[in-house]
Amino acid sequence: MAFQMRGVAMSLDDRIEHVIYFKNHGVRAGTSLMHPHSQIIALPVVPYDVRARDEEARRYFDDTGSCVYCAMLEDELRDQRRVIIENEDYVAFLPYAALSPFHVWIVPREHHSSFLMVSP
Repeated sequence: MAFQMRGVAMSLDDRIEHVIYFKNHGVRAGTSLMHPHSQIIALPVVPYDVRARDEEARRYFDDTGSCVYCAMLEDELRDQRRVIIENEDYVAFLPYAALSPFHVWIVPREHHSSFLMVSP
């Protein structure tokens, strides 16, 4: 809930276009802190890879009439091989062909256009 509250507060600033949440651990992850920690970054631009993913999600919707993330969640729940943990509200899974080691997606079961809009 703290992540969401901070993200909402950051997004109220008109200069902010994108909020990123991530977890770091150790020098190999690019951090100066040795203990695992999470960070939030608010950016005035949408990173290219995020914009490209959004464009592909729109294309998928135009082609199929459904949300690619909802379809991905259904596939992962059916297959179960990459699901790490789930509860009644969220599912955490390793995306197929993940971009990096330990890359995890946490997806709400209820469709929303933004993490900032999901129920706590």
